[in-house]
Amino acid sequence: MKAIPEGWVGFDLETGSADHLYRWKEPESYFVRCGWIDSEGTHTTTDVHELLDALTKAKLIFGHNIHAFDIPALAVHAGADYEELLAKAWDTMVLARIADPPAPKTMMPILYNLDAVAKRLGVAGKTDSVTDLASKTLVRLQEAAAASRTGREATALKKAVAQQYKEIGTYHLIPADDPDLIAYLDGDLVASAEVFFALLANLRKEGKDVYARREMEVSRMLQAMTHYGWRVNTGDLDEKLHEEAAEAADAYRRLCKLAPGMPSGRKSPLATTDGRNAFEFALLSAGVKPEDIPRSDTGKISTAKDALSSDAWIRMRPVTKEWYDYRTRQRVTRSYKERYRDEGLRAKYPENAEVQELCNLASIVSSTSRKYEELHRLCDQETGMFHSQIGRIQVSGRFGMVKASVTNIGKRSEKNLAQRAVFVARREDEVLITVDLDQGDMRSVAAHCQDPAYMAMFEPGKDVYLEMAKAVFGEDEVAKDPKGFRKKSKVISLATTYSMGPASVVATTGVDKSTVAKFFAALDDQFPVKAKWTKKVRKEAESGWIENNGFGRRMRTDPQDAHTQGPALYGQSTTREILMEGLLALPKDVQRMLVAIVHDEGVFSVPKERVGEVAKLLEETLAITWQGVTFSCGVNGPGRTWAECYADD
Repeated sequence: MKAIPEGWVGFDLETGSADHLYRWKEPESYFVRCGWIDSEGTHTTTDVHELLDALTKAKLIFGHNIHAFDIPALAVHAGADYEELLAKAWDTMVLARIADPPAPKTMMPILYNLDAVAKRLGVAGKTDSVTDLASKTLVRLQEAAAASRTGREATALKKAVAQQYKEIGTYHLIPADDPDLIAYLDGDLVASAEVFFALLANLRKEGKDVYARREMEVSRMLQAMTHYGWRVNTGDLDEKLHEEAAEAADAYRRLCKLAPGMPSGRKSPLATTDGRNAFEFALLSAGVKPEDIPRSDTGKISTAKDALSSDAWIRMRPVTKEWYDYRTRQRVTRSYKERYRDEGLRAKYPENAEVQELCNLASIVSSTSRKYEELHRLCDQETGMFHSQIGRIQVSGRFGMVKASVTNIGKRSEKNLAQRAVFVARREDEVLITVDLDQGDMRSVAAHCQDPAYMAMFEPGKDVYLEMAKAVFGEDEVAKDPKGFRKKSKVISLATTYSMGPASVVATTGVDKSTVAKFFAALDDQFPVKAKWTKKVRKEAESGWIENNGFGRRMRTDPQDAHTQGPALYGQSTTREILMEGLLALPKDVQRMLVAIVHDEGVFSVPKERVGEVAKLLEETLAITWQGVTFSCGVNGPGRTWAECYADD
């Protein structure tokens, strides 16, 4: 292993459940054992303050996933100076994602746990699994509980112990002096150091070290956002939770009455064979034709909300296409799935009251989005504070906020606005404001393609969707119905940014075929440079890689989906980079006001007396000009709740 420079310290913690970092209520200490590695070798201890002393004295600290977990754990449970440690912390998980980028959903996932990263780098990995040690601890507890019992009684006691630790696990009950645990931690420390220095060397060799340093700052900012948390109004949340539960219970009761054979007492009755059969029989009895029963790819009846809706249902059908593989220089035949638009079941039977009610009840019962329930489970019941996590990093660098998940809460539908209404500022003397990039992905494509006509649409003071409508349909035609053409232009423009074909655009947007066809026919003529750039990046994506998104990010692509992934990844990743550039340029105290990022929207909890100052700062700082295109943004609020920020929209 490479010698560790003086003043550099790697570290790791063995603790209780990571999911309970901010909600620890067990009588045992959250820390089981901790350790560090420095120029003198490895050290392990049960005294967390020995570790803190080493970290405080260090010039640089490193470890795997330490931004998201270890540093917050030391701050919450050991009183460590969070900002001091974070400022000098290098996280090998961040480096690993740059060195070996994530894969699209259509490909095998890339794993980023320490052992997987070590194996890819060809360096020493872990010696054991702490999960195995926790499992052994659970078995030991079960055997102790059933020691003097036999048969069913012993089995019941063992099940009770397993249920007791089902959510929180038994990591915190592993004996701190267990030789296997000490060996595991020691191996973890060595592996962390091996991985850290191997990643640094590789990134420097590939010229990615500057981007890696910038991404380390991004990670520090984003993880601080989740560490300081957000807040819900517990009174409003409880009220919504009861409404949500009452609605689901009433729907379940009525559905059981209308669909005999529906299993009762089940959390997800429509996920069972009996439940699906009972629902299908009820639909057929109500007059639904067998061919109209919505089905999934497996042939089972679909109870998805869209499938049962009074609107459209976006479905997939198999299509065969011939394409040219630039890697093998051969023509190959590829089978893939194409979107198409089908009517939801309620749309097919608008006059059938029984079908309407069955579909409505099933949508409520089978809903997987119990947002209020999730928030209630994860927030502090006294303060309302909760701490989301940064979820899976996408190919483009975008991410979702999960546990509690806020990324899937939109801002247009009545349901989403009701959900946003329970989110409030971190403190009583603060309010929320939001900042949102304007047409980020489209502006990113304009910056990359450098098509003068396309770039001109984003000049200050212009309405890009209206300009697009004029360019495609003609000014005289648009003048007859500017609002209507703008609306059509907007939905089609956003779809074509991701290189959807005409059929997919029709299916996704609902715009009629003739309008979409006219849009596509005029697009390449109006923007020839953009069309040429699009062909170029599709060919690049067929190689399996986009080498540089303009900022230094290398992105893995699926050659079979190069047609859409190439242009889409340039747009999405560049928008992400622009947003991060703007956020990183903010003063540190304003960065720490950030409570959430949802796609291209940032949410800030701001002291009431600083609202005007911060709003102006956000508007100015996030207005970035790159490659001749200005990325403008809109600031909304202030609002007492997240929903109120959009009261005037």
